Amino acid sequence: KMVRATLWGVCIWVLIVGVAGTKEDPHDRAVRLVGQMTLEEKMGFLQGSKLRSTGYTGVVPGVPRLGIPDLRMNDGPQGFRASTPSTTQWPSGLTLAHSFDTTLFEKMGTAMAKEFHDKGANVQFGPGVNLARLPWAGRSFEYLSGEDPFLGYTLVKPMVTGIQSQGVIANAKHYINNNQEGGPGGAGDRHTSSMIIDERTEMEMYFPVFEGAIEAGVLSVMCANNQVNGIYVCENNQTGNGLLKGYGGFRGWMCSDYDGTRSTIDAANHGLDIAMPGPPSRPDFFGKPLLAAVKSGLVSESVITDKAVRAVYSLAAVGALDNPNNGSSDADVTSPEHRALARTLAAASTTLLRNENGALPLSLSALAGKKGSVALVGLAGRDAPMYGGGGSGHVVPIAPVSIYDALASVLDANHPPSNPVTCTNDPNVDYFCGAGKSVKVTSNGTTAGCCAACRATGDTWVAFTALGGSNQCWCHPDLSGCTKTAKKGFTSGKCSGGATESFTVAYDNGNNLETAAAVAKAADVAIVVLAQTSSEGKDRTNMTLPQSEVVSAVAAVQPNTIVITVSPGPFLTPWRNNVAAFLDMGFPGEQEGNAAVDVLFGIVNPRGKMPHTMPITANDQGFSEYQYPGTPPENPAIACSFTPQPMQPNGLNQQNGTGAPHCDPYAAHYNETLFVGYRWYDQFKVTPAYPFGHGLSYTTFSYSDLSVTQTEAKFTVTNTGSVNGTEVAQLYLTFPVEADEPPQQLKGFSAVELAAGASTTVTLPLTPRSFSVWSVASHAWTVVKGNFGVSVGSSSRDIRLRGSLSL
Repeated sequence: KMVRATLWGVCIWVLIVGVAGTKEDPHDRAVRLVGQMTLEEKMGFLQGSKLRSTGYTGVVPGVPRLGIPDLRMNDGPQGFRASTPSTTQWPSGLTLAHSFDTTLFEKMGTAMAKEFHDKGANVQFGPGVNLARLPWAGRSFEYLSGEDPFLGYTLVKPMVTGIQSQGVIANAKHYINNNQEGGPGGAGDRHTSSMIIDERTEMEMYFPVFEGAIEAGVLSVMCANNQVNGIYVCENNQTGNGLLKGYGGFRGWMCSDYDGTRSTIDAANHGLDIAMPGPPSRPDFFGKPLLAAVKSGLVSESVITDKAVRAVYSLAAVGALDNPNNGSSDADVTSPEHRALARTLAAASTTLLRNENGALPLSLSALAGKKGSVALVGLAGRDAPMYGGGGSGHVVPIAPVSIYDALASVLDANHPPSNPVTCTNDPNVDYFCGAGKSVKVTSNGTTAGCCAACRATGDTWVAFTALGGSNQCWCHPDLSGCTKTAKKGFTSGKCSGGATESFTVAYDNGNNLETAAAVAKAADVAIVVLAQTSSEGKDRTNMTLPQSEVVSAVAAVQPNTIVITVSPGPFLTPWRNNVAAFLDMGFPGEQEGNAAVDVLFGIVNPRGKMPHTMPITANDQGFSEYQYPGTPPENPAIACSFTPQPMQPNGLNQQNGTGAPHCDPYAAHYNETLFVGYRWYDQFKVTPAYPFGHGLSYTTFSYSDLSVTQTEAKFTVTNTGSVNGTEVAQLYLTFPVEADEPPQQLKGFSAVELAAGASTTVTLPLTPRSFSVWSVASHAWTVVKGNFGVSVGSSSRDIRLRGSLSL
């Protein structure tokens, strides 16, 4: 009996441990938890509560009694958006797309999401993924797809994986066809416009990047403010239930952009799960009106249950139900490791577009310590640096590094300041000057070091606060409006003196062409920095970068003129053939200056490739008003409104309909169909300024030994130069003529790092999808039969190997 009792006890113990040790499937867990909720609790998950979102872009209340936390959401795709500097400003999505490197995307996603997590957020409104249909689109800098659907499809996957590895829900946006922000006077504004697009174009060009996100397990999607084919996306049954959740198999939740919810009943029934941001800043759509619609039978409770399950599933899938996040939105989450990574990413994304006679890299030994050897010209180089864009992609960096500061740091190393820094000390006192007024820098951990670090940051900073026992240091522009508070271990004070001008770098703001030319002529090399901002809410109206005229003035007197551009997307380069070298950095983030120096002096070999075509004129592709901004409303009296209108208490609109009130939108017609970006240039045999995929290196690469099957393409890449480098090898397919496809399409790429003289075999996979087109008749991908051209090379216009394959 004793033996039997012991064995019985062991069996029970094994059973209990076995059950407890089995991890419950996240979806099953969500179904179980939602099954314990009241209708009101389930509905609480369906709308944001702006009143609870202090410190975050938005909050959806959880269910504490079931251990379900709030959904705490924050912008954006380039880092945690806050009013005060406390997070890393990373390169923009389009900028990192210059790297064509999936590994770097996962690293950035992981690091960004760690900062979100440490600030208490469990939803990141990013990545931004939309295809760049228009060269001047105001928000393209946020989007990682560039102008190619396969590029976006490939790059979004590691970004999603990286973000969600940190217990943060990724949010792919903006679904779908949010390809324009709007022109002058509100023409074609995304809130009041309908994108008129055919099924094949949607599936081949604009949906693939979202498909890639779904395949990577993305847990949330944001539907856009615009309409598609006359229906707002957030209540569009075809794009929501049909395409995203039905065909795409998306298991997560879809929330609205902040003006995207336009109805209660249609939005609920057609795929919207969470209405953001919620009242009082927007009308109540998914609160009382939705409850009334459920009780009247216009919306089934099963629809509500499904939405709640999707929300809880996302939290379970990232571990947020088991690992409470106590982070604060006020926390400083920056670190030396993240600054180093931001620098690496910015340098890897820098693209060398021109390099005549080996003008780059510059010789550090030849220029360092020589007075005025380098002329830096342009406001963007020092006085008005541009690190990133505006809107939800905006991030306030703690200590951004301008190109001037980085150059001076490297070139003035042997010339200490002749004007010493002087400080006054106020022991055990903290100067607090208000949010956004001061900046934080890193010092050597001493009071004198903090004082000196503030002066080295620029003449603006005339007071400091050293945090005792650390290398953290706050710099203040003045003390007006500041408060002095006793705080043990802190030391504050005023600072003055220090070298205000570099010994080696002669700076000119470029406002006067004659003085700029004179400064450039006296130097050994001139670097002209141009930059243009861009933002959510409006498209760019000018493709010419500010101060572009400076380039010609400088290049006329200085043969060693290098241009660095900080840009949100494609722009005009009428001066490109008159300069020795040209580097484009996109929006590189806070490490702009350091990354530029790394590339300029060959510490990093440039490896970037253009994810978009650089045009010759502002409208190479000849977009008409019909296409952009779209034809205006036929009846202006019922033009669509920028602002969502409230529903009746019963959930119907003011016209007693179930959807958004009827209105007449701008209509932007996508009648260019598949011919976007390089596809258009190839189809009409137009030579661009710089083609898609173009980017030079300080070394050279050769290609050989191409072999192709239906499942892969193999070839050899050799570094034929004298320095190590990375080449992005690209594979393009040409479909049989009968398929009616663009002349060539990117179907594979790989960033290959090679030592000087080394070779490697590159294998790029091919699948049936690679050889397919979307059939409108069968609403499915169909493999095309016939002879395919295979092109492998360094850009879309620099093809090194050609082959063919018959299916």
